[in-house]
Amino acid sequence: MKSTKISNKSFLISFIFSIFFFNSIVGLSQNATELFNLGLDQQSKGEYLEAIENYNKAIIINPLYDEAYLQRGVSKALLLDYESSTADINLAIEINPKNNISFFTRGLNKLDLNDQKGAIQDFKKSIEIDSTFENAFIFLCEAMRQLEDDIGAISAINNAIEINPTNARSFYTRGVLKGSLNDYRGSISDFNIAIELNPNYEEVYFYRGFAKANLEDFRGAINDFNKVIILNPNHLITYIKRGEAKESIKDHKGALIDFNKAVMIDSKNADAYLQRGFTKYSLNDLNGACLDWSKAGELGIDCYDIIKIYCN
Repeated sequence: MKSTKISNKSFLISFIFSIFFFNSIVGLSQNATELFNLGLDQQSKGEYLEAIENYNKAIIINPLYDEAYLQRGVSKALLLDYESSTADINLAIEINPKNNISFFTRGLNKLDLNDQKGAIQDFKKSIEIDSTFENAFIFLCEAMRQLEDDIGAISAINNAIEINPTNARSFYTRGVLKGSLNDYRGSISDFNIAIELNPNYEEVYFYRGFAKANLEDFRGAINDFNKVIILNPNHLITYIKRGEAKESIKDHKGALIDFNKAVMIDSKNADAYLQRGFTKYSLNDLNGACLDWSKAGELGIDCYDIIKIYCN
């Protein structure tokens, strides 16, 4: 009986100690979580150094806190410290290799460092873990586009659109890619959807106008360029492209106004002088045309054959 009493007492002591130890661990875990959440809040406010300090403290309390390593890596990346950021994300992946966000974030780092092939591997790994993660497909598309793999990029953005058919930027991206493959009709179809989703999408109107011009729908192109200028009155390239479209329908005076505006916005844009020179020539202002072509030549465009033919 005596030994039984002692065993019961030992058990009671052990039980009390285990409760105390468990409560201590829970307290530490809660404290680490509080520090982590504080870091997230600071990170969202752009206070990256302060966020890193709190992630450091959370990791000291819980050295296996993969999310803390990940977010510390994010803050470091936002400070452009990609090497240290990637080291943190590598640790997060070692602790939890099933977190698709870790692979995605490391892919973003690689993309910023122009390691497109490495980025593609990480984005694909993120997708392997979660095939519904839209952003992984979007940035996979971007990495492939940077490698000039337009077909692969279109395949990736197709998946993003399937996941989220209300993202105007994805349709815009696919439209631009189709345009690079000279599929201007397909490009316009995507731009139309993007505009339905976002009627004030400046870039879409510009590229749709560009696509229409390539299909020789110059009046349609001018309408789209008009919309860009309403949204952004100082969009230099749009004045040049609208001027070219007006020149194509022999609206030389309208073209001249656009090229003058382009030169006013950027007096060192060689293309604006080149195109204005052609318009002035069409308006029988040979001296003005030659001066503009000469200026374009000074700014880097080889116009000397044009000058030789028309100005000497």
